[in-house]
Amino acid sequence: YMREATGSSASKYFRSALDGVDFRTLGISGGLVLIWTSIGLIRNIDYAFNRIWRIEIETPFYKRILLYSIVLIAVPVGLAMFIGLKSVFFLNEGIHSFEHQFLFSIWIWLFIFSLYKIIPDTYVKIAPSVISSGVAAIGVATVQKTFLNISANVFRQNKIYGSLASV
Repeated sequence: YMREATGSSASKYFRSALDGVDFRTLGISGGLVLIWTSIGLIRNIDYAFNRIWRIEIETPFYKRILLYSIVLIAVPVGLAMFIGLKSVFFLNEGIHSFEHQFLFSIWIWLFIFSLYKIIPDTYVKIAPSVISSGVAAIGVATVQKTFLNISANVFRQNKIYGSLASV
């Protein structure tokens, strides 16, 4: 519980407020808010992608929600597996910088390419998808490499404030 450092009246107020909370209701309402905000996020992403291609949305809403839900579940799991395998290979084989960066860039390029092909509600030609996803993957790799170099330099210069640089 709380310490009495805030004063006895404040502690009593907080304890009475916490005693009145029904955590089952809080969990149910929190879950409903999470679902509502997730659907809003999916809707905004869908509108943004289709606005980029300047097309009207014709796919039913439930099919788009299903597609995005699969993407939102599969992508974090896939990235976790990829990062886990990448770290295992890095520790076992000792392959460094260029090979890992190239492999990571290829995976990012494939991910962005698949987003450009799957999400719009129209046929997207392969050449524009390949070019734009390649440029985006190069941009992501450049930002990642720049962040790693800056963080490494800050960590070397100051061990106390260097950890704050990554935040």
